[in-house]
Amino acid sequence: MADPQTTGARARPGAQGSGGVTLEGVATVPTFLRIEKDGVSKLGRSMRLKDGDILVAIDGQMFSGDVDALQRFFEDGDKAAEEADIDPRWLVTFCRGGVFFHQIYTTPLRGSFDHCPPETALEIAAAFRSVTYGPIAAYQNYEVFRELKAKVAAIHPTQPDPLATTLPPLWMLNHRLYFPMVGALVAYGVTLLTHWTILVIVHVLLALYTRRAQLNLLRSYQLYRDRLYWHILAETDEVRARANYRLLDPEVRFDDEPERVKSRRRKRRKGEDEAEAGKA
Repeated sequence: MADPQTTGARARPGAQGSGGVTLEGVATVPTFLRIEKDGVSKLGRSMRLKDGDILVAIDGQMFSGDVDALQRFFEDGDKAAEEADIDPRWLVTFCRGGVFFHQIYTTPLRGSFDHCPPETALEIAAAFRSVTYGPIAAYQNYEVFRELKAKVAAIHPTQPDPLATTLPPLWMLNHRLYFPMVGALVAYGVTLLTHWTILVIVHVLLALYTRRAQLNLLRSYQLYRDRLYWHILAETDEVRARANYRLLDPEVRFDDEPERVKSRRRKRRKGEDEAEAGKA
């Protein structure tokens, strides 16, 4: 697959898909599955899927079929992973409000689905042609925690970070876990004044704890800052994950951005809104 320029794209009309139903004047269009109202499964809720989200692709390949075909696909993947003695893993691409986003699943996705209208399928099929993928194995899930009113957000990966094991205070600084970082530095200072061997023991214990609990630390600290678990999306790196999430939530402001960047983005959005209003 091509090296990605961006993995987020907005749907636009004007192309015809392949396979599925027939439209007047058009050969065939894909039959994409759409989550029905109140059709989100327990797994889907934990991944922050919503009613109306449309399943577009799996592992970078457009998926056009019914619910039975989807379940057979996951069952075949489970069997193949078991035979290869590896954990099953799928990169699933959804479309929400014309914006594509990806999620990594390690268990089959279930729920109540219907088919999206053919006109919508045409728009999605057209936009999907501009979506490019990196190596599927390079994708990982990123969790977004966001304040309810201020729309200030933070994002972090769900995969273990080796830095958390080697240098826990530096890892905490990198993720702005200031209070835990201060506690770790105080422990280092006190034990260093006592004896250097105690410092080594404390560092090893802290490294082991941080290695095992790093995701829980990130989540609990965001909850402590009154931020809610808002969304999860998969990308090859954090920069792309941020860019893709901004397509889903244009008003979001990440807390580690300089204020001038936030102000510039607000002005750009205001200019785009005025331009659209002028065209209308």
